[in-house]
Amino acid sequence: METGNCLYELSKHVDPVYSVAFSPCGDYLATGSFDRHLHIWSVKTGKHLKTFKGDGGIFEVCWNKDGNKVAACFSNSTVSIIDFRKI
Repeated sequence: METGNCLYELSKHVDPVYSVAFSPCGDYLATGSFDRHLHIWSVKTGKHLKTFKGDGGIFEVCWNKDGNKVAACFSNSTVSIIDFRKI
């Protein structure tokens, strides 16, 4: 059985990560954590690109089909839509 290699360890969150989602083009990864932060990463380089801080822990993140917005649902019963280009 062949095994893959770990390309990057993305370690900006300080609490457990509950959700990850690749952008539609595959160039970015959104991660959401109970630390209230949504992070955007480059899949090509592993570099951290953007951060959005909400008012509650994040349970789920999802990109729109155009890859320019990310929705996140928070533990304070809110859903936010974040324009990836403006954060």
